[in-house]
Amino acid sequence: MPDRRSSLRRRAYLGGRAVFADGSQSYECLVLNFSEGGAELNASGVTLLPQTFDLVVPVKARTYRARICWRRDDWVGVEFIDSAALRD
Repeated sequence: MPDRRSSLRRRAYLGGRAVFADGSQSYECLVLNFSEGGAELNASGVTLLPQTFDLVVPVKARTYRARICWRRDDWVGVEFIDSAALRD
């Protein structure tokens, strides 16, 4: 199967948080790999995530607006729609 990604993904293993429902719900997750355009996430609650959510990655000091491309068990692949620096 050909890789359709527009940028190279690198292994990351970063802690993250998927935030949705106007910030009232969230799930801790592990960012397994990361690129300019998207990421692969792992968490027990990813099957409950909405199609679009905010991915907060403290180590990168950024929040990414993410859209789900695929789901499989506890894994999800996302593409980034937008990003912003975390505020103090």
